[in-house]
Amino acid sequence: MRGTISLVDLSKIDVIEFTVKDIFELSGTIPIGPTFTHVNAQLRLEAGPVVLERARRWPVIPHRGSVLVVEDEVLIRLTIVDELLEQGFEVFEAGSADEAIAKLERYQHIQLVFTDIDMPGSMDGPKLANFVRGRWPPIKIIVTSGRFLPSSDALPTDVKFFAKPYDYAALISEFDRHLGA
Repeated sequence: MRGTISLVDLSKIDVIEFTVKDIFELSGTIPIGPTFTHVNAQLRLEAGPVVLERARRWPVIPHRGSVLVVEDEVLIRLTIVDELLEQGFEVFEAGSADEAIAKLERYQHIQLVFTDIDMPGSMDGPKLANFVRGRWPPIKIIVTSGRFLPSSDALPTDVKFFAKPYDYAALISEFDRHLGA
């Protein structure tokens, strides 16, 4: 199968998801950012699901630490991600515990996981917190919810709970305290 796909303005697209039925190559010019030039890129895709994500701000210069935000409510996730990016954090995002674990395996420099309690999938927030503590002990964890208050025995001992709606100044201060910034 051969064809051409033209994307004029990639700045408005956060994620492109599609399924490849065959093997094909994608090539073209990709804008790197507002102050950068374009680069030519080639990508060979095998059959199966594909997700392409773009960074929201370029270049990302993490100076306060790297955070994984795990939140299934897209608008809440985007709001907290944007706030953290504005504050100088390197931010990764996931909509489920399974997606979070995949990000932690791929990006091993993540320092803090900020997860909602109530999530769909194989694990909720407390189970994810316990899994992360067991597999990646150095990673700091903050759990959040607007509906539930976790019992003290549901979370690892050093996990902080933060209620929604967020007081962003207090939340950023808590992130800095956990990351030693």
